[in-house]
Amino acid sequence: MNLNPSFDSVAQTAHAAIGAGIFVAIPVALWAIHPQWNFCYGHPKLVGNFIGHVYAAIKEFVWDEDMEDAVTRGSNWRDFIFYCSGMWTTDLILWV
Repeated sequence: MNLNPSFDSVAQTAHAAIGAGIFVAIPVALWAIHPQWNFCYGHPKLVGNFIGHVYAAIKEFVWDEDMEDAVTRGSNWRDFIFYCSGMWTTDLILWV
């Protein structure tokens, strides 16, 4: 058992959790609690996914490219894929 995870594994877990929680789970929960708000026009998963993919692309390929050094940044594509996999996994869980 490894009790000292690597920086990369912690970072990718955070990317997936942000993608899942902020962009999919929170909009769906708000819509479920308050359907009268007409939050995201009744499609919180679709709107959350769209906003999440746009955010992840801009953050990883524009912001991190300029603001982080190569060692800290790691792989932009891997970070983007983990954002997306968090969103897709949450979509699959909510679909079932």
